[in-house]
Amino acid sequence: GLLGESSNGRKDIYAVDSYVQLDKINLLLSDIHLKESGIADIISVEASKIKKILNVSSNVQEILNANESVKDTLDKAYQLEEISHKDLELLLDIISKM
Repeated sequence: GLLGESSNGRKDIYAVDSYVQLDKINLLLSDIHLKESGIADIISVEASKIKKILNVSSNVQEILNANESVKDTLDKAYQLEEISHKDLELLLDIISKM
């Protein structure tokens, strides 16, 4: 039958619920993917900053300032990673209840 419809033409609440759960799973997977891709990009950019400052500056204070800026950004990226981890735990919980 059609999606969410039983052979007698009535709505099959279990089939509809399964598709709703699959939609939740897909949305969470997409969200986790976007966060992880963003974190990877942040790490790459911050690594480039460190490489650049080390190549163009011999001023220790400039290098330390750049390092502090990178550290602050990576701390924020770590917080985003923690959120992503919680999303993954939620995803696993949803899957385990299916």
